[in-house]
Amino acid sequence: MSNTPQPIQVLFLWNLIFTGGEGFKQDLKPELKPASKRKELIQWGLIQEEKRKNKKGSQALYIQVTEKGWKWANDNITADFSKRSTASGPALAALLSRLNNYLNQHQLSLAEILGLLNNNLAENEPEMDLEQRIKDAYFKVSGGKWNVRVHLHELRQNLPDISRQSLDQKLLDMQKHEKLVLYNMDDVRHIRPEDEAAAIDIAGFKRHIIYMEG
Repeated sequence: MSNTPQPIQVLFLWNLIFTGGEGFKQDLKPELKPASKRKELIQWGLIQEEKRKNKKGSQALYIQVTEKGWKWANDNITADFSKRSTASGPALAALLSRLNNYLNQHQLSLAEILGLLNNNLAENEPEMDLEQRIKDAYFKVSGGKWNVRVHLHELRQNLPDISRQSLDQKLLDMQKHEKLVLYNMDDVRHIRPEDEAAAIDIAGFKRHIIYMEG
């Protein structure tokens, strides 16, 4: 992405992510001023906003981190953020640095580790909605085609906010109901580290590829 968020925008994104990835504008800190700074994040596809009724029944701006926003955060954990708006800046910087090392060491995504900290994550992922999102992600990676083999690591990259446990279980369920097929890669010479990291282990056999019919 050619557009790089400014430190105050990065801090806003982290605060939004660590509060669940969504919330009413008036509850989010720091307040982005001027409003163009928030609009930039929308323009870049990192957040989205809509009007919703708050607890008082009034219409208010509701902001959510997008899939692209989750991916940006996962790829830019060490990005510089504003430390003027919070006294905990050094502590947050140290936390993010250690978190980045942990994710790299264990080949996890940011969404996955946050999912491990949130026991209710799976409950917040509607079953039918998740199935449709898998289909949409497959269709996107395949270039708008069905009956194409798609690498699991590419599918995961397009579903960064879904925990690995939830995604793997849903893929296995869909295979059980003959909605897709999980394959291993025939030629081990073509298996890359990202393929190994994204593979699903079924009875000791790793599956790296997903195949879906339209």
